[in-house]
Amino acid sequence: MNEHPNTQQPDGGHTDPRLEQLRERLAAVRERIGNAAAAAGRAESPPQLIVVTKFHPAEDVRRLAALGVTDVGRTGTRRRRRRRPHWPGWSCAGTS
Repeated sequence: MNEHPNTQQPDGGHTDPRLEQLRERLAAVRERIGNAAAAAGRAESPPQLIVVTKFHPAEDVRRLAALGVTDVGRTGTRRRRRRRPHWPGWSCAGTS
């Protein structure tokens, strides 16, 4: 999947503040998962990270893909069909 067009490029292009915010938050979540897995004796087999969203725009899904997220779901079904083409690992959690 292509990176967001406003992502920092090797040639010194523009940065995307939202991408950087997501990068920081994702790193924090991955660290928490790693720490919890280690504490539970599962460092070799940590749980799978599945990002779930309800109110965030589809553009954030593209940004997360650029950051290496491979699985995403959405709580609820109303707008799922509009967003589904943007993400191959899409699933639905919940029924609102």
